[in-house]
Amino acid sequence: METILQVNAVKKHYGPVQVLRQCTLEIQAGEIYGLLGINGAGKTSLMKLVLGLQKLDGGNIFVLGREIRDSPAYLAQVGSIIETPSFYEHLTAQALLTMHLAYLGREGDILEFPVSSATVELAAQAVGVIPARIAKTLSFLVEGGCVLVVAAGDAKIDNSKYKAIFHTKAKMLTPEQVSDFTGHTIGGVCPFANPEGVKTYLDVSLQRFGTVFPAAGSSNSAIELTCDELADYAHSLGWIDVCKGWQESISFPPSPPIGLVDKISEKDQV
Repeated sequence: METILQVNAVKKHYGPVQVLRQCTLEIQAGEIYGLLGINGAGKTSLMKLVLGLQKLDGGNIFVLGREIRDSPAYLAQVGSIIETPSFYEHLTAQALLTMHLAYLGREGDILEFPVSSATVELAAQAVGVIPARIAKTLSFLVEGGCVLVVAAGDAKIDNSKYKAIFHTKAKMLTPEQVSDFTGHTIGGVCPFANPEGVKTYLDVSLQRFGTVFPAAGSSNSAIELTCDELADYAHSLGWIDVCKGWQESISFPPSPPIGLVDKISEKDQV
């Protein structure tokens, strides 16, 4: 029987997080093979490796008897649908973001400025809105992985609320870690089009506004999105309430949180 797919001792990691360790499998012609595992187990990563969308960190893969490193010609005989958009590691984070927005028909909506928008205040000046409408992306280290929390520009992390949700103290990533995990630099971290393994949550402080302005992958750009669009594009894992300070800046009650995440399972989500 012909071997369709052969995976030998494959390794894959994102920064310090190892998602595939010595992964080995073999699929014969006519077989139907299912991959079972919890979120983050590496199922999608393996599919992306087979399709050449990501680079191997160890081991080798053969499709139809040909090692995928030799030539991409095998892809002409392969059909694939992956549950979330897949990106190419040889592209920059900005190029990936542009491609992601092109999928969504929004590539023409990026606002690029002749001045820096690296801070909330600078971004608000560049866009011409109040600072609270800037959707800032905060990067945290949780159990060795990257968690992004997108909050209103006037909101600050409340340590007690954060610990109640993530079961750990708030520890922000270093600039080097931000770059390793997301491909972006501080001041231009985008909440969507990030590598697999980066988990994104939205804070309810954003729900006061019809539209908000997250960074668009550089320190001099932004894009205007509704909260629903932001949640969709970011593949958000939910709305959470981990910030303080923003309530004092409004004289009207905030919109009720939609799908508020009250508590996240230590094993399943983070």
